[in-house]
Amino acid sequence: MCIRDSFYTNKLRSKLTFVCAHTDSNKTILQSIKALRRGEFKPTFWMPFAWMQIIYGSEYDPTPYIPFTREDVTMSDNGTISLDWAEIPEFYQRKGEESVASQKICVITHGLTGGSDCNYVRLAVKAALKGGFRAVVVNARGLGENKLSTWKPQNISSSDDLAEALDFVQKKFPDASIYGIGISMGALIMLTYIGKAKEQSKIKAAVSIANPFDLAQTTKYIAQRPFWNYHITTHLQAILNKNADVLKTAPKELNIDWERARKAWTTAEFDEAFTRRILGFTSLDAYYNEINCIRYLKDITVPVLCINSLDDPLSDPRAIPKEEFYKNENLILVLTSKGGHIDWFTGRKPRRWIYWPTVDYLNYVAKHHLPSLAITNS
Repeated sequence: MCIRDSFYTNKLRSKLTFVCAHTDSNKTILQSIKALRRGEFKPTFWMPFAWMQIIYGSEYDPTPYIPFTREDVTMSDNGTISLDWAEIPEFYQRKGEESVASQKICVITHGLTGGSDCNYVRLAVKAALKGGFRAVVVNARGLGENKLSTWKPQNISSSDDLAEALDFVQKKFPDASIYGIGISMGALIMLTYIGKAKEQSKIKAAVSIANPFDLAQTTKYIAQRPFWNYHITTHLQAILNKNADVLKTAPKELNIDWERARKAWTTAEFDEAFTRRILGFTSLDAYYNEINCIRYLKDITVPVLCINSLDDPLSDPRAIPKEEFYKNENLILVLTSKGGHIDWFTGRKPRRWIYWPTVDYLNYVAKHHLPSLAITNS
């Protein structure tokens, strides 16, 4: 046994923990998804720690070229989101594939400051295309290389924009089934939508990756990690500066403290000075308490797979509501002890393991047409 293999055996192998209702359906799913059936995730041996995975992912992981076609969509309040479409390349198409009009669609929602220009999003798109899905990235207001059209920015406390985006996608392709991949904050918003929509969800099945679940708890967690806290804050400030000309047309009575927001060192300070005010919340606590998908998990009626890493420095593992996964048999939670935030690099030449079980799960659900199970609340 070589030194590297010995190190894997003793230190790096991350056994998967499964949390779900003990049903035959869930057991069959876990046995059918190859990356989950193996029961472990093996991080790249020279990236054993979360901070290594995150830095490599944000700074060094190559960003693939994806030939997107952009479509701007006007929301009911005149705000604008952008849908970036990616069609299945000919070399990924399979014999007997459904017609273009009925091809299954994978809707991808990005993290707090992300967009279709980010490597992790494009890798999700690439994985979806390879898995036989037409892919579309929902770029939030002011993100994904587009600017705001009104002074109202992205509102992560609401799933309304996603709901309107899904209505647009379904009208564009009425014969297609829609599936979802939500990443980080995009996962929280996607599960909020699915839970609120109940049986009316346009999304037939979804995978939630690195979901923070509860932003109030996550903010306290990040406050104990000043490096990452400041890192996220600088990204928020960059978005503010990029859209400053439009944002400054917001009503004066909102009392936005522009100077404090630009000089903030923490996300909480930035959100107090800018975010909660421009979104109309009376307090920071009121804003953070609204960004919580846990209350909606009990109402989810479609298959959902959630994957989180317990060493995630950006999402508090204590906020993961394990008890909800035992109560609702539509939900499966997979926990790894390593993986970083949205990273999960494996192999000597690092690749993101996370998209293997993600696409396999969605294809399994699509192939076997798993029924939506209505939840009876006692």
